[in-house]
Amino acid sequence: MNRKIGIAIAVAIMATAAGCNDLQREPTPVAPPSSASEATASTPFYYHAGQPVYLEEDPQHMVVGTTAPAPLDVARQVLASLGVNVNDAGRIPQMEGHWRLHLAGAPPGAAMRAAAALRADRRFVFASPEYRTREGKHLVRLVNRIDVQFRDGVAAAQVDSLIQAMGMRLVRPPRPDSGFFAHRLAYPMGAEPLTVSHTLDRHPLVKWAAPDMILAYSPGA
Repeated sequence: MNRKIGIAIAVAIMATAAGCNDLQREPTPVAPPSSASEATASTPFYYHAGQPVYLEEDPQHMVVGTTAPAPLDVARQVLASLGVNVNDAGRIPQMEGHWRLHLAGAPPGAAMRAAAALRADRRFVFASPEYRTREGKHLVRLVNRIDVQFRDGVAAAQVDSLIQAMGMRLVRPPRPDSGFFAHRLAYPMGAEPLTVSHTLDRHPLVKWAAPDMILAYSPGA
């Protein structure tokens, strides 16, 4: 993740946590052996029910979010310096403005580098490699949404302050009548999605946070 964005998120955490001594975090399960940022770079993961779900990068496929009229042409322009062959793998019908890209013949790590390069270009609001769960039975496509459930007693003003400080955008508020208690948010511009997910999941105001995704079961893969 861009260093300036990382600093901004850290400042947001400090600012919103300062007034929440009455909402101390309950003890959490033991985290992975490395820090969240290090794990994102070496062993990607997200938290589910307090436990890490480890992922493996698909170096040849990625998901991007953009409003550019010709996403493939723009992506090829941005990624030309990486020497990868970028092909259109199709629009994601469930998510407006989301596309899949195929990096033909790309080596391990290529999708990670390509995603970072696209996130640095403001024509792309989201970019992430596709992943496979470590046991290999699920394909994981992250999208530009994250669900965050705040702790009981957290004031609406605190929620709004955290969202604003982190540069995020509210996509859908909680709908308790429908059984949906989380805030659905869009990631900050230029931010690495798994890192944001880790940060929010460990925030003292937050009960849990999990990236929204499209899963595909692939037992024979």
